[in-house]
Amino acid sequence: MNIGYVRAIREGTPHAGVKPPHKGVLSRAAAAVAYAAGQRDTPDMTRHLRTYAPIAYSITAAAVFLDSLRFKFTNAPETQTIFGKLDSWAASFGAGGLFAQTGLFSQYVIGSAELIAAAFLLASLVPALKRLRIIGALIAAAVMSGAVGFHLLTPLGIDPNDDGGGLFAMAVVVWLSSVAMLIAGRSVLGELAGSITRVLFPRDARSALQGPIPPPQRP
Repeated sequence: MNIGYVRAIREGTPHAGVKPPHKGVLSRAAAAVAYAAGQRDTPDMTRHLRTYAPIAYSITAAAVFLDSLRFKFTNAPETQTIFGKLDSWAASFGAGGLFAQTGLFSQYVIGSAELIAAAFLLASLVPALKRLRIIGALIAAAVMSGAVGFHLLTPLGIDPNDDGGGLFAMAVVVWLSSVAMLIAGRSVLGELAGSITRVLFPRDARSALQGPIPPPQRP
């Protein structure tokens, strides 16, 4: 392979005096250069995706949650429609009041969970606190699992406010991105679960639950 000719092509310099190689050799050289460039670009793209995708997720999900609070915390007509339909559905099997303003799953309870999730997600934008993103994503996934489920499995439907299903679409987007974030951060999630287990069940308590350690058997 004529290395001087390939170098001249890559650098864009005149190649006078450099004998062009055979056409087949030149094609293979160009392919090799393109492949090497692709190999360099792929890690960069992956690194950028890993860096900026979590940031974009945190901002987007937090914005969706915070925007919904102006409806839930002010008892807006849209909120009254949604939670009214859900409470009527719950009353049909004897759980009336479950979604009322003082119920277990009232607009204020759900809104508070969304506010906490948004706080964790926004705090995770600080590099030293980025592990909080997993906690925020966990809360977001739980809240949006309920939202998507209620839209699909109850009389609420996917378009309760006649907005073309925009509310349902946002819930699905946040739910899917939260699940994806949990999968990507499963190692952090595992560490978090381990830490909680150690706090709730100290080593002495775990040893007591497991019983005494049997003495070693003699050969």
